[in-house]
Amino acid sequence: MTITKEPIITTLIPTFRRPDLLRRAIESALNQTFRDLRVCVYDNASGDATADVVRRICEADSRVTYFCHPTNIGAFANFQNALAGVTTKYFSFLSDDDYLLPSFYERAVRQLESRCTAEFYAANVLHNGPGNRLLKRSLSNWQSGIFTPPSGLEAIAEHGHSEWTGIVFKTKGVLLDGSLREDLGVYADVEFTLRRAAIADYIVDTEPGAVFVTDGADRKPYSFGWYWPTLDRFSASIELWTVVPTTTRARIIYRYQEQFVQNCPRLCVQYLVADMPGDAEAAIRYFSSTGNDKLTVNAMEYLLWCHLRST
Repeated sequence: MTITKEPIITTLIPTFRRPDLLRRAIESALNQTFRDLRVCVYDNASGDATADVVRRICEADSRVTYFCHPTNIGAFANFQNALAGVTTKYFSFLSDDDYLLPSFYERAVRQLESRCTAEFYAANVLHNGPGNRLLKRSLSNWQSGIFTPPSGLEAIAEHGHSEWTGIVFKTKGVLLDGSLREDLGVYADVEFTLRRAAIADYIVDTEPGAVFVTDGADRKPYSFGWYWPTLDRFSASIELWTVVPTTTRARIIYRYQEQFVQNCPRLCVQYLVADMPGDAEAAIRYFSSTGNDKLTVNAMEYLLWCHLRST
């Protein structure tokens, strides 16, 4: 297939050693009902069948471009490099193991074109687990509509944000700095989205637009150091958004800190399953420092003791 006119949207797919899943991700973008798009694959020096898989797709569809780094530059740098190369009006990130639903781009472009002040469009994302079992919907607590600052910013903190997989961003929006912040670790994508919601409108569509695969078969959880102290840096960055009312900033910071504390017991279990006892112990120490749930602390410590005893 050849492009009949300049693309309007770019699908950015950073990848590393998942050739079969990557094929599904690329095809989900190419099979969109909206056709004026470009798919850019950034291979982080996989050194496997990835190049052959993408090359065959490129030969069949000129909308696909492929770039392979000579050495592995790290996942974050690969995302940043992909973002820097966008020239179309809109873009979206697509992880190589996730995929888009057919009408996602059509709905996104139509709504973004009708609301020129909107910085991004967020669709519902289905979280699928093993056996393609639906685990949750990312925007289950939302209603479709237009959200404006500062209430729109608070809404994300209160109801949860959609994964990148379900978001289409405007490339040249109101922000002077549209880059990602590596120092924010696991919060980099959240901050990237919140930064826009802080000063501009955005659109929420509760219709499913993408699928986020969470089987985790070949993944280990992020280390605890990836979450904290990056949370403190994330909170400090929000404090600098002086265009946002002080009370709004305080509510957002409190909400994300509260969510992190509530997530610590789950992280502890994940670390023990992945045989990462040092990270489990760090999660316990942080949760214990909040001082509000001694019973849960004792349970976490017991699980750690059992794990260490068994190994």
